Amino acid sequence: GYEFVKWSNESTANPLEVTVTENATYTAIFQEQTPITCSQIKDLAIGDAFVLGEFTVTYVNDSYTYIKDATGASMIFSSNYGLKAGDVVTGLAGTRSTFNDLVQITPTVTKADLTITAGTAPQPEVMTVNPTLDDMNKYVKFEKVQFGSTAFSSQNINATLVGQNTSFAVRDQWKTNKTFVKGATYTLVGAVSCYKTTVQVNFISVTKLSLTISATATGGKVTGTGEYMEGDEATLIATANEGYEFVNWTVGEEVVSTENPYKFTVTADVALVANFKEVEPEIEWMEMPLE
Repeated sequence: GYEFVKWSNESTANPLEVTVTENATYTAIFQEQTPITCSQIKDLAIGDAFVLGEFTVTYVNDSYTYIKDATGASMIFSSNYGLKAGDVVTGLAGTRSTFNDLVQITPTVTKADLTITAGTAPQPEVMTVNPTLDDMNKYVKFEKVQFGSTAFSSQNINATLVGQNTSFAVRDQWKTNKTFVKGATYTLVGAVSCYKTTVQVNFISVTKLSLTISATATGGKVTGTGEYMEGDEATLIATANEGYEFVNWTVGEEVVSTENPYKFTVTADVALVANFKEVEPEIEWMEMPLE
């Protein structure tokens, strides 16, 4: 929490080299470090020491503690001190470090040196565009994304904000092995990081927003199944194979409709069955003249 200023002989050299010719006393003069903000950390050189001003913990995992103040976000590397999301902290001293262009803080104090006040866990910042390097370490939320595949490959997967054409990388840093429905819509929460110069989001949690409408059929086929948002209108069409005709739609043992097409408002995941029956061939009678 202190920094060297000068020696009593007014020299600012450190280390101080002197030629000994007589007895002499030199006093090192220090001053308390002025706390800096999260946004100022990136302007320091690697290894520079500093004291950080008051900050709030946004998210904690086994390896990192994500933090923010009024100016921006940062990340404490290696030690979480048992901190919890929402804690307000002062007294953190450390050095500026980095990994693949990601600004980090390497602490040089213990938990006993910190002043910690429990608070309310902050909500993630809602992002409506793809993350950039300016968003490093932010605790973020993407309200509607779709994933490019059904599972992480080598801990990575691409995500696209609904309504946009370009994707961004999502990393399963903590190997949750989450799987996804292709074409489904999710809410994604994570922390922005990077690998070298590639911006990515360290996956924290996802919530499936879209609802799945599925249908099976014997004796025909069904169109109109897939992913819908709650409140959308779904239209299912049953088409009978030759020799069959449509009977009804069922969910479990319950008949829900005999209409075809079947239109309904989506309120939950639902698995329907389109029921068909064989059509008995018509028998044609022919009159034969009597001889």
